[in-house]
Amino acid sequence: MLTRAITEEKALKMIRNEEDRKCYCIKLGNLPVGYIVLMDIKSKTGRIVIMIDEPFTNKGYGARSLFLLEKEAAKLGVEKLTLEVRTDNAPAISLYKKLGFNLKYKEVVMEKILSKY
Repeated sequence: MLTRAITEEKALKMIRNEEDRKCYCIKLGNLPVGYIVLMDIKSKTGRIVIMIDEPFTNKGYGARSLFLLEKEAAKLGVEKLTLEVRTDNAPAISLYKKLGFNLKYKEVVMEKILSKY
């Protein structure tokens, strides 16, 4: 069962298709298993956001979706694709490298826990 149940309608409401972005629901039959978004199309450097629900990761849905999005991006005139990934997400990093993405820079994320005042 889905751990972060998301409907296609909810995904499309969260990130609407607009002139500078395209949102696609990734489905297994009629079951939504994730989404992929291409943003900043006009800049020619498209930014990708992808989410595959946990029970469906490592099954090829992300790879296939990225492959199809790359073709669509080229048709739309995008010349370069970028995406962000957590440094501890080794399976995703491995997939992106296999698909030809290169590490541009390592990002440091810092946090501070606030105590109650």
